[in-house]
Amino acid sequence: MLNSQLTNDKLKVQDMTKVASGLAAESKYTGVGQAFVKIWKEEGFVGYFKGNGTNVIRIIPINAIQFLSYEKYKNVNIFTIESLTFCF
Repeated sequence: MLNSQLTNDKLKVQDMTKVASGLAAESKYTGVGQAFVKIWKEEGFVGYFKGNGTNVIRIIPINAIQFLSYEKYKNVNIFTIESLTFCF
């Protein structure tokens, strides 16, 4: 009972701060299409790739390690054919 009352009060305060700061009217989208149009109008084509450089920097080392590991171990058989036991 007390928990639900606290949750309701918290949500009311969050709504009041959104309205006071003007975020409530700005952040409402009617769909994905509106988001694409807004990005195109405000930032242009480059806006669709904003933040992608950081993701590329994160992915390149991971994929390089994965590729090199695959190339090194692709011919290693972890099972022997005769007894089907691990060959460590």
